[in-house]
Amino acid sequence: MLMLLAVMLIAGCAQKSKLKDIVEQENAGCPYLLEDGVTVTKVELANGNTVAFFISLDDTYGEFLGEEEGRDLLKGGMLHWFTDGDSPFKEAVEAVINEGGTIGCAFQNEEGTKWKCEFESYELEEARYENASIFDDDDEEEIADSIAYEDYDDTEAVDFESLANNSDDLDLDNMSDGMKETVLKLGIEEANKTMPQDLGDGLTMKSVKLAGSNLVYTVGVDEDLMDIAMLEMARDVMKEAMIGMVKEGDQDMQFICRLLVETNRGMDFKYVGNTSDKSVNIHLTSSELKRAIGL
Repeated sequence: MLMLLAVMLIAGCAQKSKLKDIVEQENAGCPYLLEDGVTVTKVELANGNTVAFFISLDDTYGEFLGEEEGRDLLKGGMLHWFTDGDSPFKEAVEAVINEGGTIGCAFQNEEGTKWKCEFESYELEEARYENASIFDDDDEEEIADSIAYEDYDDTEAVDFESLANNSDDLDLDNMSDGMKETVLKLGIEEANKTMPQDLGDGLTMKSVKLAGSNLVYTVGVDEDLMDIAMLEMARDVMKEAMIGMVKEGDQDMQFICRLLVETNRGMDFKYVGNTSDKSVNIHLTSSELKRAIGL
């Protein structure tokens, strides 16, 4: 089943933190009214990579701090709010995810009751993914075709065809963003030339493509041989196994995962039943890939 990762034979680095500048910018806009009764009074950077939001609650939500159910509602609402596509703090959330940081929320009501909660970068990325639109195959095709890859200048020109199966010769440290996109595009094109691939156990690798901010592998499931409901039940186990295989993967696998991390992408495995058309999606976030390959 997990042999599907073998098709990854296709051809962060530390970067200056943007969190301090972004936090100063966001704090300059405070107080910020999220909605009636919920106000961000200030934003601070703590412990180097924790963006702390100080939030005051009036009588509308103040009582939530006094009970566990209310606190859970506040936490869930804030996670959705931070990762929604319309969030005004999108830039701060993006920086936290990219730098493996944390967002903290410090609540206080008019009676002086206080409560804190935190969101790790992987939680934010996973929630952002869940909030995004779910694409069907036609949508994925349209999005993939619409992605603009930057041109690399003549000084960066290389023979990509000769390097497609030899990632040893590709130096990501000295590669521009446009060149990384080009290498990724070439790798996808080369991988699709080998499709479809019989993976055994009723599974067939059908395609690999870019959809939104993820590299998506689509796997057909012969439902006469495998119950797709079983894949749904085993989702967590399969995800952990995939992360383990990325950790132990060869140089080519490490290369493609690093390329995804440096272009701020995750990886999806979309299993689609051949008769029911039901699907099961397993998502590895960019943060999970980054931890798996030790960046």
